[in-house]
Amino acid sequence: MSYGPSSTQRIGDYERDNAVDALRDHMAAGRITPEELDDRLAIVLSAKTQADIDKAFTDLPADPDAIAGVSVWQASKRRPASARPMRVIQRWMIILTPLILLAFIIGWPFWWVVLVVWVLAFLLVNRAERTLERRAESGQLEP
Repeated sequence: MSYGPSSTQRIGDYERDNAVDALRDHMAAGRITPEELDDRLAIVLSAKTQADIDKAFTDLPADPDAIAGVSVWQASKRRPASARPMRVIQRWMIILTPLILLAFIIGWPFWWVVLVVWVLAFLLVNRAERTLERRAESGQLEP
């Protein structure tokens, strides 16, 4: 599944996310079991280089989207760059949820401020995702 220029290059969250998506596609196609998916996700999520990610794909077809006629390079570009900030916001929302509950339980007088920030972030993420979906459906975004 090597779709970058070098297997020894360090990778980031974007490449790991693409590998996770590809593994889920392989599981959906019946190529791996949920247990195998868990094992391979552990490998991918701890990967530091492209070669580390490639270890999770050794016995899988190089192109999970071959039937749909999408190349591996195109598949790696599936998620637009504008989706990355949304993932960061979603992670912060996950962190804020228990903090809001804790602040409410201990009686912090300004717990509602954190709740308002959480609701605004939720609305922002949902609006951005709908916009990206509409653009993808209308062909304004590359696959």
